Amino acid sequence: MIAKWIDAASGRVFYNLGKTVARWPAPFILLPLIASALLGYFGLSTLVINDAYIFVPDDGQALPDGEALAAAGFSPSGDAVAELIVQSKDGGDVLFRDDVVQEVLRLHQELTTANTTSGETFSSLCIRDPATTDCVLSGVLSLMVTAGSGSALRAATNLTHPYHNPNSVDFNLGTYFGNELGGVELSTDKSTILSSKALHLVYNVQTNLAQWIDTFRQVCLGFESDKITVNYLTFSSIDDELASLPSRIIVYVGVAVGLLILFSVLSCVMLDWVLTKPWLAVIGVLSAVLAIVSSIGVVLLAGESFSSLNVAIPFLLLGIGVDDMFVMIAAWRKCDVRLPVQERTGRAMSDAGVSITITSITDCLAFAAGIWNVFPSVRLFCIYATAGVAFDFLYQITFFAAFMSLTGRRERANRHCFTCCPVLPKSQARDKSAAYRLWCAGGVSDQEGVFDNPSSEEDVATSERGKLMMTEARSIAEREPLKMRAYSFDFFLSDQVVTILPSTLQTVGIAVAIMFVVCFLLIPHCVATFLITFALVSINVGLVGYMTLWGINLDLVSVLSILMCIGFSVDFFSHITYAYVTSKATVPAEKLTEAMRAVGMPILQSSLSTILGSVQCSQPGLRSQLSRGREGIAKMGAPGLSRLFQKVSAPSQDVGNCNFALGACGKMVAYVGK
Repeated sequence: MIAKWIDAASGRVFYNLGKTVARWPAPFILLPLIASALLGYFGLSTLVINDAYIFVPDDGQALPDGEALAAAGFSPSGDAVAELIVQSKDGGDVLFRDDVVQEVLRLHQELTTANTTSGETFSSLCIRDPATTDCVLSGVLSLMVTAGSGSALRAATNLTHPYHNPNSVDFNLGTYFGNELGGVELSTDKSTILSSKALHLVYNVQTNLAQWIDTFRQVCLGFESDKITVNYLTFSSIDDELASLPSRIIVYVGVAVGLLILFSVLSCVMLDWVLTKPWLAVIGVLSAVLAIVSSIGVVLLAGESFSSLNVAIPFLLLGIGVDDMFVMIAAWRKCDVRLPVQERTGRAMSDAGVSITITSITDCLAFAAGIWNVFPSVRLFCIYATAGVAFDFLYQITFFAAFMSLTGRRERANRHCFTCCPVLPKSQARDKSAAYRLWCAGGVSDQEGVFDNPSSEEDVATSERGKLMMTEARSIAEREPLKMRAYSFDFFLSDQVVTILPSTLQTVGIAVAIMFVVCFLLIPHCVATFLITFALVSINVGLVGYMTLWGINLDLVSVLSILMCIGFSVDFFSHITYAYVTSKATVPAEKLTEAMRAVGMPILQSSLSTILGSVQCSQPGLRSQLSRGREGIAKMGAPGLSRLFQKVSAPSQDVGNCNFALGACGKMVAYVGK
């Protein structure tokens, strides 16, 4: 009863709105254009791209632990501001081969002697050993510099792994090589190093970080060698990639807009040059673009920052906007062409308005469910997406509807779609030339990135093992009599692993519940509401199943994908269900036929346009260097626990075939006192 009353009232509202828009289209065209220009200009002028800690859950322990360490005078990041991984191009040893070691030393020489813009070098900026006043270098690198060659290094010392020269008498564990060497081959005594396939170098500076990092980056990019490959990561890598993100994303947004315009125009083209609507298809895509600009601008003006995950929002909104456009055009074509333009626009809006209102509300609420997520990055994405869907709906029923009424005026005047010149109907053009009748007359998965490396027989570190290490370390710290904090910089990611599953289940559960309530209120059929909810759950279960099959981890990006899947799938269910239950036919088969005739083609067009709008997200060039930076951190040996707590087993980290043991980079601080 409530659903029927809401449906009737909404139909009357959209009918009157359609007639108003058709009578005075100019304000409904100019106001969205002006609003988008102002919001885009003033909003983007306040753009702040900030990914610092937004991937950490609100209740994560790593952030307060890091702040406590910093307050106590420790450096939570370990002062590691620039890191390298060196591997030989032939995949062989990098430790004892003279030609490879010479290249490593040449790289080290270039890095330490390069001048910053202020004329300083690494030697004047480095962190020094209080005992020797020498620059602090990686243990293996120090031995290489002293030996001068690989053969001399082998002859001068007997390197052992993971600790070099341990002394049980004074409990000196020696130099830790576990996070400096990868792909280590040991002798039969299980400690002497025979070879190593990768070398991890760390450079620490204490002043003028930004200047030296720029110099470090330039040296690494300009270094050429036929013996070794060099991969680098600095403390500013994430900021650098985020700064370049807008310029990279605009190319792919442009490609997506072009594809959608081409598809929309082809979908709206008819053999009748009066009834065809190519320009209306372009306006539909333009309406979605205006919604993107307005939503981003208004959220930025509200004081929110911009996350790297938000680069997917333009593609999402393009798909949703074109979806609504096809529904509006289908409703327009269903109306009697002999009706006055105002009446026809009102009826089309009455027919399509309720349908796109349902889908817009469900989309908004699906994303709004993520606003309560414990991850700030998910909340930011959902805020932008919710605002985008709201603006898209607003511009569809005003900006696009106004152009649709203008198209109706052109059709009623029997004007050509391109030239807008009056032409003869086909029935009156039989005496004209064939060219006139033809051109003028008219009227009335191979999945990318599958890695198969059966030669690697060593166990590798996973996010699950990192989570176990973190929880065990914190458990040790909590039950010891001294006041302690277990901390590693990678615990920020481990906190995410701990929280992601319950957070995802909560968010998806809220979204599904909201979808059920909205459909129950707006679709006048109880059974249909349960069927929509069941289909929604079924599709998401299938999505999770394919994620498992394809080896896609449950992370923040996949959580957003699940939320988007809820929004997209509800759109299609709502369109077909609403068309079915509002059909005036009495026989179920006839009701289904009418529903499929009314929205079947728009749903097909919407599905294809969504795919075209989203396919750009799969392009390799769009993949942010941020993700590569995270992989680089993992490759360089994620910080683990200090040697103080050897109770916690140290797993290994795999780089190709190169395993870096987790260990010495982490910090465990004990406070003695009250």
